[in-house]
Amino acid sequence: MMGSWDKSWGKIYQTQGYGARYPNEDLVRFMAGLYKSLQQEERKKVRVLEVGCGRGANIWYLAREGFSTYGIDGSETAIQMCKQRLESEGLKAEVSVGDMIELPYPKGFFDVVVDVAAIQHNTPENIARIFSEIHRVLRKNGHLFSLVRSTKDYQFGHGREVAKNTFTDIPEGDAKGVGTIHFFTIPEIEGFLKGRFGELNLEYTERTIEGMSRIIAHYIIVATKQVKHGVV
Repeated sequence: MMGSWDKSWGKIYQTQGYGARYPNEDLVRFMAGLYKSLQQEERKKVRVLEVGCGRGANIWYLAREGFSTYGIDGSETAIQMCKQRLESEGLKAEVSVGDMIELPYPKGFFDVVVDVAAIQHNTPENIARIFSEIHRVLRKNGHLFSLVRSTKDYQFGHGREVAKNTFTDIPEGDAKGVGTIHFFTIPEIEGFLKGRFGELNLEYTERTIEGMSRIIAHYIIVATKQVKHGVV
């Protein structure tokens, strides 16, 4: 089976230290909506996994908020950066090097799995497998949060197309030099999650850059693990 992690990211982390320092605001809003009334001691019982955690901006937030936090990323450099940040601030999380297409966790282990623009760096075939793996490691009624690029984004259609709505070698912008990016449509998202997740909620967000001449566009996917006929 082909892995889902593009090795170019290893070089990116080594040479650029790529990644935000602060957590994604849509993720913060999502977690607050789920658990804002939960006391600190109760939060320790909530297991949260971030796939493609990078150097740990969201891991830092999740651990700081008191959740039982896990992260996985293909880059050894990124994981080391993540561990160093956690240690420097006295925070704890279980972070490891691995591939989200084959998650090293047991079935039904997590309450929440989050993805902040990591899954999108794959072909449609791999993306389907990743969502299947996420479904496997989520408990009954567990939650998925995923942030993915939309075909409405200004970078869609640039570079070399390697699969439907999937491009590499994008020549400019924040997608330059980051390997493959898949741009999503709503019907496609529904197709990926159909039969695996119920209570699917989609939101759309965009912001402009360069004097409002270009749009960066994302879909926010929030879904709950669906259980049929008593089978988890």
